[in-house]
Amino acid sequence: MSVGYLTYRPGNMIPVNEELLNKFEIYRDNRSQAQTIRDILCVALGVQLSKIDLSYGHVQKINTRIEMALEKERSKRGISKRETVRQLVSEHLESRGGIQN
Repeated sequence: MSVGYLTYRPGNMIPVNEELLNKFEIYRDNRSQAQTIRDILCVALGVQLSKIDLSYGHVQKINTRIEMALEKERSKRGISKRETVRQLVSEHLESRGGIQN
């Protein structure tokens, strides 16, 4: 049962349970939900960002690269994109213990 939402991009709200929402909120600290999810997806999907991408905040370029990698992962898992994002975030937080170092 979902009790909250993670907002990946405007209009892309992913329902999550209370446990995952609490872990995510602790992990994200003072960053936005979207930035935190982008960071997690880059790590989980192996999307490499250049220094230019990071320094100038090329969000659209980063989102495009994430979307391409996410579609491949979604096809591999055979589930919806929303569920793939939820699983990747959950897996990442479980591997990190839910708390940012």
